[in-house]
Amino acid sequence: CAQLIDTAMVTKLGNVVVSSVGVSSRWIFLMNLFYFGISSGSAALIAQFWGAKEKNNIKKSYGIALIFGALVAVSFNCAMFFIPEYLIRIFTGEQAVIETASQYLKIVAFMGIFSAFNQISCTALRSTERVNPPLFTSIASVAINTILNYVLINGKLGFPTLGIRGAAIATLTSTAFQSVLLFIVLR
Repeated sequence: CAQLIDTAMVTKLGNVVVSSVGVSSRWIFLMNLFYFGISSGSAALIAQFWGAKEKNNIKKSYGIALIFGALVAVSFNCAMFFIPEYLIRIFTGEQAVIETASQYLKIVAFMGIFSAFNQISCTALRSTERVNPPLFTSIASVAINTILNYVLINGKLGFPTLGIRGAAIATLTSTAFQSVLLFIVLR
């Protein structure tokens, strides 16, 4: 959802920037597919353990899912931060898009660990019949991302105009914010 908002908010910055967010989003989408697989597998186990009232096994399944999510996150984070040009070049040969997308990808690379935590935690909460916290934390994250995009992309409220880097910072910040909210709920 964050990349959709980023794409919508950067449209006035031109085709290169819009293409850059789109190409970068492909790698984030692939990363999220891994998280979806991990969280779906853990959801099946957690739901069964919830029905059997086996809270210890719920914690173990959740912990194992977080470990696998962290491994995926670190792998993608390293690739997106250290070799963004190579990753972008897989999808496009346009040098302007490669350079601009690399700026975006280097910043959002750090959201991987937060995304893993968010997706796995939301799935675990839903599997234990707690559907409201994932909904409300997601709404808060989207709202923060939209507001920060407006402020940072366009240089509002005294902030400098950051363009695509502002969109990336907003996405990273809103994802981290959701992680903080989920951590509070889980405690």
